[in-house]
Amino acid sequence: MRRKGFTLIELLVVIAIIAILAAILFPVFSRAREQARKSNCLSNLKQIGTAVMMYAQDWDETLPLGTPGCIAPSAKQWWALIYPYTKNASILHCPSATNPWTWFTNPGRANGTGCGGGPSCEELLPGMPAEGNFISYGAAIGVMGAVPGCGACNGFRGKLSAMQRVADTVVIADSTRGVFGGAGWPGCASTLGDGTVAPIVFAQNPGNLCPYGPCGHNFASLDDALQALGKDEDAMARHTGGANILFADGHAKWMQVRQIRSRPRGGTLILSTYDQ
Repeated sequence: MRRKGFTLIELLVVIAIIAILAAILFPVFSRAREQARKSNCLSNLKQIGTAVMMYAQDWDETLPLGTPGCIAPSAKQWWALIYPYTKNASILHCPSATNPWTWFTNPGRANGTGCGGGPSCEELLPGMPAEGNFISYGAAIGVMGAVPGCGACNGFRGKLSAMQRVADTVVIADSTRGVFGGAGWPGCASTLGDGTVAPIVFAQNPGNLCPYGPCGHNFASLDDALQALGKDEDAMARHTGGANILFADGHAKWMQVRQIRSRPRGGTLILSTYDQ
């Protein structure tokens, strides 16, 4: 009796169909995983937002301090100030963050030491790895408290009562650094020429682009910057072409890259007193 089986052509056809299905489904699964990570990140920011609001309630409507350096040996950064309200350092890390530089100083000072040899304002919290490549969110220093040597640059001084549009004021967002400046901030600008907020849009910045995006290069637009860097939006943004942002009224939401623009340049986001 002759035994029946598949011919070589039939096997090849089946293999081809499986390969086509895999090519179709794998990107879908990848997007689904990223959607889950994005939701996890958004949950992190909502918990951070609750802690920030609780801190402000206890401190006369003053937000926790965000500063690009230590203002005193005893100074603490915003993530350390809100820790007593969360007791959970894991919410400071975005599951989608892949960039190796997520602190606001250079990697050599991301180990909890520094600040002129005194006690560090970059202190490690319980559950935070010693190498420091952990904090995935940045605070707008134009909003989060006074900045040393630049009192006039920060009209808010961290006061919720001084903010006119809290629902549009960025407090904390996806970023490659723990703090970032607002529009008009001296030094490295936080916005491109078209008002795109670089430290949020470029959250996956590998850390060698001064310091949270293409600042200092006088790019006129996001398109110019991406072209010069040889990147696309998805490669530089953290979540499917966008980023999660926490606002001063406590709500958090995802925004697409092209929406992340400062108010003076036609967008809706407020990052400092200049933007109201």
